Amino acid sequence: MDLSAAMNPTAAPNVTTTAFVSPALNEAADKTIGSILIVFILVAIPGNVMALIYFWPRRCKTVHDMLYTTIIATDICTCASIFPVFLTFVDDRNANIFEEAGICASWTVVFGILMRYSMYVVVLISVTRTIAIVFPYHTIKAPIVVACCFLYLAWLIGKDLTFIILDLWEFNYHEILGYCARGPKAGASEEQLTQFDWFFYLLQIEFIAPFLIIFISFLASVITLLNRSNYKRTRDKKFWQVSITITLFSALFIVCNSPVLAHNLFQILIIYSNSNRMATIAAKNPFFYWYRFVISYVFCTVFNSTMNPILYLLRMPQYRKWLFSLVERKKQSAHLWSSLPDPTNHENGKTNDVEQWRTKETETKQ
Repeated sequence: MDLSAAMNPTAAPNVTTTAFVSPALNEAADKTIGSILIVFILVAIPGNVMALIYFWPRRCKTVHDMLYTTIIATDICTCASIFPVFLTFVDDRNANIFEEAGICASWTVVFGILMRYSMYVVVLISVTRTIAIVFPYHTIKAPIVVACCFLYLAWLIGKDLTFIILDLWEFNYHEILGYCARGPKAGASEEQLTQFDWFFYLLQIEFIAPFLIIFISFLASVITLLNRSNYKRTRDKKFWQVSITITLFSALFIVCNSPVLAHNLFQILIIYSNSNRMATIAAKNPFFYWYRFVISYVFCTVFNSTMNPILYLLRMPQYRKWLFSLVERKKQSAHLWSSLPDPTNHENGKTNDVEQWRTKETETKQ
């Protein structure tokens, strides 16, 4: 089965390079996307760094504290990795640092792993909380969850390294994407194409399966919480609040990653229908041609990472209290420094302000 049209949009026949409505509007749309991306980056990285500082000392308290720490660290790395894409969109989609073959290949692999791993961590957060809601007396063992995190990360890294060793990929910067992507090597043998087919199928599972699991988990949590009596809600107020927060966390993931699901289902549709016909339709549509990849993969992923720290701030009273206390201490420190005397005042041979202040303090104590 030929997957080249699905994995590489430029491989589709009769591809058009027509701008979206007009070149001017195309440029404006690119600049807008680039501007929004940098805003997301500037909000997401500081927001997630503060959340990481808060959760790091608490990472061993509960399973969910550990998982929150993991997803926050992943979000920071994901947002930082988007910066080269921002540069291409504000610079007329010029490759910039993606011109370097090593950077192009490394970015493709790292961003792909971060994106899929963050989905998996959200699966663990959602499923473990659903188990706690549906089976409140069941204890989830932290070592099992930690092992799941490390095993899946090892799977992602190992799988990509295997395909790199097999020399199945070539990494290129694609103007229509605005970033680097992998594709089957030109002149690959039948055996290599079959191996690449397996990679494509695994990739679709890694994108689609987490979404479906989280959606089912979300529905189970909502139904259970709605059926819980008011008495139990009052008695287990903290449990109720945490459950609502994680349910909203799952809902945010579903909203942000729906375009990713739609895009991957479209890729499968290209393969299992008339591949050339569907790929040609996608390639000839200016909007599909220029923006479906960056919106479905990059834009929505960064938006999710940006909204997560905002959700922490709105839904976690202890985190909000800790953050506001930092701001208050900063204000008090600034006020203290501004009220200190000026040590440089030596005019007319007078005793300087610091000495006067110290003398006054000594007199007061005596």
